[in-house]
Amino acid sequence: MSGYIEKLIGSIYHDVTCFEPMRTESRKTTESNKLNNMTTNEMQYLLDNTIQPYVLMLIGPPVSGKDTLLRKMDLENAHMISRDDILMSLHNTDNYADAFQTADQKLVDRILNEQIQENIDKKRSVIINMTNLTKRSRNKHLSKFPSKLYTKIAVVFPRLQLSEYEVRNNVREKEINKSIPMTVINDMLNKWESVTSDEGFDIIINL
Repeated sequence: MSGYIEKLIGSIYHDVTCFEPMRTESRKTTESNKLNNMTTNEMQYLLDNTIQPYVLMLIGPPVSGKDTLLRKMDLENAHMISRDDILMSLHNTDNYADAFQTADQKLVDRILNEQIQENIDKKRSVIINMTNLTKRSRNKHLSKFPSKLYTKIAVVFPRLQLSEYEVRNNVREKEINKSIPMTVINDMLNKWESVTSDEGFDIIINL
């Protein structure tokens, strides 16, 4: 698979007919499978030209912009898996905090794992829409996808100032009645581990 990945990344750097040209100087990296500062259009091009199935793992704390990015892209061929969506589906409330406090977390995890395995069995492309901030949490899910079958892609969201997360958190609470305590977000930021090439990703996209 590595040869095809190299050609795909090469086409992103040099094909100027499908999207705005890559700003090569700002995206140089010593690791050939990393792409920096990608636009939404460039990501769309990459996924449209990636051999399916693929697993796309989003990496970033709450209110990083994960859902916003997905809404901007055409990903109808991929099945999104979100632990939060599973959590909310099990409760008769639109209040995230209430649902989280009363949820059977083991049941949520069981359904999550069943959804992942079902999509692997059906050889579907998958989007894992969770925080995935530690190497352990990423490996827990990524290791389930057979490397000979799946192209494994990480999308890493930029680290923001704590004050920006607070602003976004307040906006989201007003819009969709979902809020995460800032102490929890701060704890997540402290535990956030950088994504490295030895984790098994074919492509690492840093936004």
